[in-house]
Amino acid sequence: MPNFVRKKRLIFSLIVFSLFFQPEVRASTAIHGILSKIAEAINMVINDGYSAQEKKYLDEIHKLRERYSTDTLKIKNATVAYMESRFSMPHHPWGELLFSLVRKLKPKSFLELGTCIGISGAYVTAGLEMNNKGKMLTLEHFLPLVPVANRTFKDLNFSRAIVLGGEIDSILFKAFDELAPIDIAFDDHIHEEKPVLKNFDLIYPFLNEVAVYLFDDIDHNVEMKRAWKNIQNDKRANITISLALGVPYMHHKDYDGVVRPRIGLVIIDKKSQEKRHTNLIIDSVTPCNHVYFNKNNLSIANNF
Repeated sequence: MPNFVRKKRLIFSLIVFSLFFQPEVRASTAIHGILSKIAEAINMVINDGYSAQEKKYLDEIHKLRERYSTDTLKIKNATVAYMESRFSMPHHPWGELLFSLVRKLKPKSFLELGTCIGISGAYVTAGLEMNNKGKMLTLEHFLPLVPVANRTFKDLNFSRAIVLGGEIDSILFKAFDELAPIDIAFDDHIHEEKPVLKNFDLIYPFLNEVAVYLFDDIDHNVEMKRAWKNIQNDKRANITISLALGVPYMHHKDYDGVVRPRIGLVIIDKKSQEKRHTNLIIDSVTPCNHVYFNKNNLSIANNF
């Protein structure tokens, strides 16, 4: 890509990012620490900044997904191959982002809503395995998926994931008993406004004093857009970030090849009164980009 095109994209990103922190407002120490780790995680994805051991873990997940892509085992009316291609998080950049966030934030406890066949959970658990600490509980309401998810973790030889099957409302409190306080929660369950907001209300009291809450598919449909807007306006969600990482949203209802935010990140500090939102739109995931945070702003630097 010509340098002037890269610079144009970087300038656009810098304009967007500069809206995040107003100069007269400084992030709390806890929030700034989380922001810095999130920036490091994004940089790992953008710049392929993985160690040989990290790449080995990611490669094992990728190989498993390749096997699943031809797996004709039926789950009700769909095959494992269909579930992998249609409902599982893409390897790059989003699966890698989950892995990188876990590597950098080093959670002791991770709660996932919406297991499916265990692919997104595999990226999370790979990070926990590499950290040699932490546990993930992942909840799935559609019971026929549970044995497939268990097989995913078994085939990868991951021991830090527990799959709970059943109606989310009925098993959430069991998860709280096992996991609280929760360092990171990830909602990839039903993409409807009421369940998303209800889950946030139920989980919030069991989050750690400083925690991260992730929402998948925030631009998927009208209901998810409304839910995400409500979260942005919720005073408990101190910092909200709509994140796009250089690839069109393939499962968007009106897919048109445009790069749109997919992941909503929420940073929570229960002792802070801060309230801010930004859109992090990185329209080209290439090694020329570098995201960083400081006390006053969020920026993107030119590394070429």
